[in-house]
Amino acid sequence: MMINIYRLLHCFVLLTACSLLYLTLVLAEESKFIHINVADAVIIALQNNIDVKSAYMDRNVQRYDLRLAEDKFTPKSGLNFGISRSSAYDMSSSGRTNSINHQGDYQVALTIPTGGNFTFTWANLAEKPEVGQDYGYNSSWSLNFRQPLLKGGGKDNAVYSINVARLIEVQNILVLQDILAATITKAITSYRNYVSSKRQLSIVDQSLEAAKKIYEINEALLKAGRRAEMELVETKANIAIRELDVLQATNAVESARLNLIQTLNIDKDTQIDTFEEKEIQVSPPTLNEGIDIAKKNRRDYLWALQNIEIKKWDIANAKRNRLWNLNLEASTTDGEGFIINDSVDSAWRRAVRSGSERNWSIGLTMDIPLNSLTQDERNYLSAKIELKKATMMLTKMERDLEIAVQNAIRDVETNYRQMELAKQARELSEKKLEVENEKLRVGRTSNFQVVSYQNDLSSSQVSELTAVINYLNALTTLDETLGTTLLTWKIEVTKEDDKVNLPEASQK
Repeated sequence: MMINIYRLLHCFVLLTACSLLYLTLVLAEESKFIHINVADAVIIALQNNIDVKSAYMDRNVQRYDLRLAEDKFTPKSGLNFGISRSSAYDMSSSGRTNSINHQGDYQVALTIPTGGNFTFTWANLAEKPEVGQDYGYNSSWSLNFRQPLLKGGGKDNAVYSINVARLIEVQNILVLQDILAATITKAITSYRNYVSSKRQLSIVDQSLEAAKKIYEINEALLKAGRRAEMELVETKANIAIRELDVLQATNAVESARLNLIQTLNIDKDTQIDTFEEKEIQVSPPTLNEGIDIAKKNRRDYLWALQNIEIKKWDIANAKRNRLWNLNLEASTTDGEGFIINDSVDSAWRRAVRSGSERNWSIGLTMDIPLNSLTQDERNYLSAKIELKKATMMLTKMERDLEIAVQNAIRDVETNYRQMELAKQARELSEKKLEVENEKLRVGRTSNFQVVSYQNDLSSSQVSELTAVINYLNALTTLDETLGTTLLTWKIEVTKEDDKVNLPEASQK
């Protein structure tokens, strides 16, 4: 009896383990199946895309670069400490002198918006001339000021690096937006390509089933003596052609699935079920409206405008730097120099003595190059050329933009009309085939005619599908051309973002 209980318990444990294993496998299989619409595809792509993640990583360095440039007029201070021990041989006393030095300096540097800079140094020294003696102290400070009056001077020259850094930051945001928009567009087109390939597979499957039904009808008519055996061969050949179409369409579906998986950056074994989009008529803007929208939103155009501003700052800075060096310099230092072996109190009192007991100096220095080629002149020439090149590029971009907008608007209108005509053609093909199938049942038409009409229907279904996808893609291209992709998908990009602000799928 005890043995039977153990056997039952063993069987129960084994069955439980097998059930858990089966459940795990089922869940694992289910986890590789997703049911998504086009909005889900966009969100998954934005979450997983490597270029998007890398771009947001780069934003950390880009934001720091801007902070670094904007920190130009903030005082920079630092401490410097040192300790040393020395041993010197004194020939007069035939002995050695062992000394210890401790040094602590404090420095502050300040750049001002005129291009000048102040440097303050407070030096402190503690020295023990001999190991057995007491420490002696000294403290002194100095203040220096330097103001470029020609080369390197002026407010514009001082803020040059800050303004350029801010313009570059705007360009960095535009580049990030462009990466997001490109990811969205690729996700949409990959998704639609997969939907289209699945729909084409369904169409050729239906054609194959229709061909088999025609074969069954002809087989029945052959047995009734109302069809020749040759007509049965024709239907068999049609079935073989349709099976080949199914094979090719199946391969196209798998290829499109893997392409979509690459775009979404998910497991390659994932099976994807999709929703077909509704073709909604969208009235595109007029040409002038479209051009205005594109100039306000196209990231490449806005980037080019920022680039023009950078080149203007470059040329202004290079022009200023062609001037001679003329500098105003002023300083104040301790009048007694560095006195050793003082007490701490006395050393600090001397450091804060009145201005009448300190040394002061002020003067002008000028540097005039003679008969020499300079790098500054080369930089100015290069800046002028770069500005001209950027201006020419912007002019060409404006012309290209107008053509691109015109083409995109026309494509939307044309593809919508083609979609409507393709839908009408498919409906007529269905009616035509329906009538011809009825004739076939009563023996009033030939296999050739029915097969021909069936082929016409398959072609019209594929044409309609292609027209619908082309129309939807034309709308996506129009969004891309106008630079409104992110606006359409309600994705905002701010300079402080560390990741993409994803829209909810339910919002689309």
